[in-house]
Amino acid sequence: MKKVFKIGYNLILAVLFLFLLVVAGTFLPIPGNYKIFTVQSGSMEPKVPMGSLIFVKSAPEYGVGDVITIKAGRNTVTHRVVEKKGSGGEATYRTKGDANEEADPEETSGQNVVGKTIFNLPYVGYPIGYARTKTGFILLVIIPATIIIYEELYKIKEEITAEPAGKERKTSRAGKCRGPDPHYRRGISGRWIARGSSRDKRSSSSAFRTICQEKSGER
Repeated sequence: MKKVFKIGYNLILAVLFLFLLVVAGTFLPIPGNYKIFTVQSGSMEPKVPMGSLIFVKSAPEYGVGDVITIKAGRNTVTHRVVEKKGSGGEATYRTKGDANEEADPEETSGQNVVGKTIFNLPYVGYPIGYARTKTGFILLVIIPATIIIYEELYKIKEEITAEPAGKERKTSRAGKCRGPDPHYRRGISGRWIARGSSRDKRSSSSAFRTICQEKSGER
């Protein structure tokens, strides 16, 4: 049962850590020129459901059928390219939402295209979007991050204190000096011999106890 609890606990920590990375990715640049966005409308359903988390990567140019994210003032719009004019940096694109009946009224220049949708995670955008708010950031980012940091510091502390304690236990056990074993006696040669036997039966533990007694001045 303890092992199952540990596995579950580590799994929860892994999910929290991954969640924190994704939230950070919505604020910070990602290696490879990727960007993360949350879909806040149903214009691309069913291909890209509302609340999806999309991963976008820029490209030199885009083709008809590509799902691209374009700048629209302070916001972004993710629609499919239905028409392309020109090429390279001078290309313009006509886009349309899969769920919309008509194409977007205005064409988009290549300079306003953020990138092409590489893949999406349906409905994962809901908690990510909430985490971008003040309350959500505290509940879903600050508190879990604090828990993870506390647990890791506690584990490090246990590892540091465990080794010296183990050494101390060994030392205290080895340093105990008890009286000689009544079943053995010291022979003429100084070796330990079983009482009533001419055969040497040296006991390392009994010898050790006698050495301790000699060092402490006891006989």
